[in-house]
Amino acid sequence: MSDAVLVLNAGSSSIKFGLFDISETEPHLLCKGLLDEHDAEPRLAVTDMSGKTLFEKRRPGDDHDGAALLTDIFDWISDYLAGGPLLAVGHRVVHGGRDFVAPVEVTDKMLEALDALIPLAPLHQPRCLSPIRTIIAPAALPVTDPDHQIASARSQANRLLRHRLPSWPCTTRQPLCDTATL
Repeated sequence: MSDAVLVLNAGSSSIKFGLFDISETEPHLLCKGLLDEHDAEPRLAVTDMSGKTLFEKRRPGDDHDGAALLTDIFDWISDYLAGGPLLAVGHRVVHGGRDFVAPVEVTDKMLEALDALIPLAPLHQPRCLSPIRTIIAPAALPVTDPDHQIASARSQANRLLRHRLPSWPCTTRQPLCDTATL
């Protein structure tokens, strides 16, 4: 199997993910999945690009941080890649504050800084950081290099849009408002 990268988008009650082949010039999406914790029994579903179900599993509702289903994702990926390497894991993080304005390699110091931003996104930020910590745990998951994780903050995208989008009139009381405040 080719070289692969896993990209995780953790929300407050679900994790969406994509597995990409990066052996060619452009990344190619191999499959995508959803770890959904809305139901009493959280569900993991993986589909190929045509929508065909490749894997599905339910867990008891006591998996509060999604760690067991995250482990199931990695176990399935290991089988799917048939021994091929999972080179890195990318994470979408809700808030990067002022310090993280571009994708950055995950370090202990960076995690501490992101923890300090939890009050800005108390429902989402801890859930975004949970998969990072699960992967870092010693021998927890089969990543070729468990230290090779990249985080990209959603607040980074907002900052970029703010400078590219125009301002326009919003109400008669407030003559102009910046689109970043909407």
